[in-house]
Amino acid sequence: MKTLFAALTLLLAFTATDIAMLNLKIGSPDADVKKLKLEVVANEEGMTKYRTENGNDFSVTTENGKVVFMENDWLQGVKGTQALVPGFTFGTTTLKDIRAKFGTNGFIHTNVGSTQTDTHLIMLNCFE
Repeated sequence: MKTLFAALTLLLAFTATDIAMLNLKIGSPDADVKKLKLEVVANEEGMTKYRTENGNDFSVTTENGKVVFMENDWLQGVKGTQALVPGFTFGTTTLKDIRAKFGTNGFIHTNVGSTQTDTHLIMLNCFE
C-alpha cells in the first residue's frame, strides 16, 4: 500500500553534487542565493525565506558563506503542488517514491516526526 506523502515541508540536506532547487545546491556560495529574484517573506541571521512563483515557500540557510540547508514548504494551494525537487509532487509523491529516489529511509527528528490536523496526518521525513 502506498503511503501518501502529504507533508507540508520537504526538508533536504544534500551534498553539493546532488539535487538543486532553483539552481542552488548544498555548498553553493551565498552570492548565488542573493541572485534569487523572489519575494522575501522572512529574513533572519543566516536564513532567508522566499515565496516561489507557485505560491510555496523556499527557505535557504547559509553558514560560513555557503548553503547548508534548503526547505521547500507546500502551503497546500492547488497551484503549488509542484515541489522544487524534480519529479516530486506535493500530495501525491509517496514516501516509498522518495526512498527509492534517494536510496535511504531518511531520518525523523523526534520532536517533529509527525503532526495531525482534523483531516490529515502529516509526516516530516528528512533526507541527508
